[in-house]
Amino acid sequence: METDTLDCSADVYWQIIGKGKSYIPKLIGSLTDTTPTNIYHGCKKEKLNIGELSYFALEEIGDFPAFIVTQIQFDVIQINNGWHCWSFYDYLFDNRNKKEYQNKVKAFYEKSQFEFVEYPDSVITDCMKEYSIKGKLKWKE
Repeated sequence: METDTLDCSADVYWQIIGKGKSYIPKLIGSLTDTTPTNIYHGCKKEKLNIGELSYFALEEIGDFPAFIVTQIQFDVIQINNGWHCWSFYDYLFDNRNKKEYQNKVKAFYEKSQFEFVEYPDSVITDCMKEYSIKGKLKWKE
């Protein structure tokens, strides 16, 4: 990707999200990839890596609740230059946690049930329209 943000100009990212459920196994497989990208996130000092982008794409496609997946409570949210920086990001951005997180996400995905829920028109952005993103997989408890 030529861009440094995850707006609509991040075409490959949004194309993957537009493919939906079929890309989940590949994204889970990429969670441990520490190859750097050009993408910045306001809650990380360095650029995001492929594994972190995979996490954000997974979250766009479906529900992967951090506590249910990791069994770790992440409550703290700090504001950093307008970014809401969740304490989970400290865990996610630490490369030492990537394999453990990948294993937990894979186990969660394989044992869970999901249903596709369409977004109401009021939340569909121009970017979602451009990439035919109409909803998200919701985890069924």
